[in-house]
Amino acid sequence: MQLKPGASLVGVKWEMFIASILLEAVWEAEGYRLIITSGTDGKHAPDSLHPYGYALDYRNRGMTLDVRARIKVRAEFVLGKNYQVIEEATHFHVEYDPTRKGIAGLPADASRV
Repeated sequence: MQLKPGASLVGVKWEMFIASILLEAVWEAEGYRLIITSGTDGKHAPDSLHPYGYALDYRNRGMTLDVRARIKVRAEFVLGKNYQVIEEATHFHVEYDPTRKGIAGLPADASRV
């Protein structure tokens, strides 16, 4: 597992560290190294869970469409129903969101779980 230079894990919740450990095996099974490209750093959509530590991005650059499809299916399986795996152009966005409500579901102190 590798962290892209400039990416920050400060404030990332334990649910995302568990996800990363599980996802590392998924990436390795396809012959790729798991690279976290964004955590609590960077600019994200207004309803993003990144600033709250409940989302991480993982590189998918260089993967064929077949490999990406297999990784998505396996990632969803190993992570279970409380996680969302969204394939984007340059990365997989993975978030822990058991309520599926995003930020709207966060209590005022942002510690809903």
